[in-house]
Amino acid sequence: MHFLRTSLGVESGTVGIHHGGHPEIELLGATTARGSWVLYNFLFNPGQKRNVRIGAYYADEYVKVGAEWKIRRTGYAALFHEEWSRDDTPSLKMLVP
Repeated sequence: MHFLRTSLGVESGTVGIHHGGHPEIELLGATTARGSWVLYNFLFNPGQKRNVRIGAYYADEYVKVGAEWKIRRTGYAALFHEEWSRDDTPSLKMLVP
């Protein structure tokens, strides 16, 4: 959580959209499962003049503890990872409602 707060939280100036979708969950037994999720992540930091766009697939392992399913392990395989400077796009403006 510390990493997320300092790198992606309000203090860092980073704003992002993290979309996970198209879940494919396979039950391996009464208390184990694995899953795959598609990821699209867009981050920008106006103060650092930095943009990041990532496409990937998450690969998760789940375990049932009592009545609740928990994530045992998570990882991802990147399809693409792009980064660029907002200085490279001089016409770009950020409009905030």
